[in-house]
Amino acid sequence: MKKKYPVKIASLLAAICLLVSVFSMFANAFDEDQGSVRGNFFEVAFGLIDGTSIVYILLVGFLLLGIGFIVACLGMSLRDKGTKIFGICLFVLAAAGATICLFSIPLYSAANGINVDNTGATTLGAGSIVPAVFGYLAALCGAYLVLKKKEA
Repeated sequence: MKKKYPVKIASLLAAICLLVSVFSMFANAFDEDQGSVRGNFFEVAFGLIDGTSIVYILLVGFLLLGIGFIVACLGMSLRDKGTKIFGICLFVLAAAGATICLFSIPLYSAANGINVDNTGATTLGAGSIVPAVFGYLAALCGAYLVLKKKEA
């Protein structure tokens, strides 16, 4: 009989997705119609642009995705015990981090006192969208571990 390792496979997929999510934060965080880009996700979150302040909630989103990567790497050593709790932790960390990335424009605006109207002057860039997409893919791996049935 063939042995299956769904926990290890799901953990590996989640780790890869979260690694891509964190490295894709080096892309432009915002795209503006006028052509000026405020910087990548790290420059926006850490306040490295002239006259801007640190956006602490974006830092929390980055840390959630990073901790989710560490949890996914630790999950590769699991067999079947603790799979549900591991899946819940992975799901919550990845989904919360991805959701925070999607709210980067209002968070940046609130932290720096910039009024961004809804005319389309500023939209999310690849540095905010791609981490969210891959974070949600990692959250799906965690949801699979929570919802999978135990084999007989």
